[in-house]
Amino acid sequence: MSELPLRLKIYRLLVEGYAKERIAQILKKSKSLIHYHVKKLEEEGIVKRVPGSKSPILYTRGINYLKAEQQLKKYGENTDHQGWLVVQASPQVRYHRIGYRFKVQSPPSRTPPWQKQWQASGVQYSEMVITLENGGKWDKNIRIREIKGKNSSSIVIWLPEYVCNSKEELEQAVKLKESQAIKVANWLQKHFGYRLGIIEEYQEPHFAIPIPKHVAEAAVKAGIRTEKVWIDISKEPEIETDDEEMAITLMSLPEITANLAKKADSQEKRMLMLETALKNIVEFAIHQTKIIDALQQMLANAKVSVGSADELLNHKPKPDDRRDVV
Repeated sequence: MSELPLRLKIYRLLVEGYAKERIAQILKKSKSLIHYHVKKLEEEGIVKRVPGSKSPILYTRGINYLKAEQQLKKYGENTDHQGWLVVQASPQVRYHRIGYRFKVQSPPSRTPPWQKQWQASGVQYSEMVITLENGGKWDKNIRIREIKGKNSSSIVIWLPEYVCNSKEELEQAVKLKESQAIKVANWLQKHFGYRLGIIEEYQEPHFAIPIPKHVAEAAVKAGIRTEKVWIDISKEPEIETDDEEMAITLMSLPEITANLAKKADSQEKRMLMLETALKNIVEFAIHQTKIIDALQQMLANAKVSVGSADELLNHKPKPDDRRDVV
């Protein structure tokens, strides 16, 4: 945003809710310089104070804000500035880390073709990767691991990740994941003679939504993270969450943002129209008051004139005023 004129930078930050003191810190300018430009923006009607805000004083778009918006377009719609982070979420989500566990009630009658085996801390691990055909959607590698301890054993099944392009697809995938794991468990029982217990969730699945690289880096640098949402830049930049509802919300952000922008724009236009109408009514009322005052003054003057005329017409001359007629 370095190529933007300073006053436009200040305008952008003001309407995003930043106080003047914070803007001075962000732009690394003196407070007096920021105050000067804010005052000019107010005088031009580009910004106006938010009613009731005192400490700090906040600003919103004024009646002439379109002048600034038109100037901003010359510098590009997606110009970033320090302290301004818009998470551009995608309507696509990568649904991964889907793992289920089944306790082994009876060991297999035939040894599975394990592709990898190792031992750690007295526990024996065996692992293989298979592909089960199931109507195309699930025709991907499935990882199966047997964990054999001293007193118990279990089978862990990791299902393949899925890329969903809508919240409907994601909701459907979430519903199908458990039934898919059960089908894999049934396949193990049928082909190798296992007897497995009930299904349990082995770990929380993750939902990853792709975001632009510069947004992800800025978010990591700013330390943006919550218990349910974090940023992953290890490979492709993504917003990660283990909460299904949060994932659906993040997928819906573009649509939600667009709808809110339309509503906000519509509301702002209505407010500006109302403000203009009220201003016109006030100006009209002032004008009418001036006309009424002038008419009243004219009427008062007319009454004085009429009163003077009546007095002259009704005036009777005094005896001393009479003159002898020759």
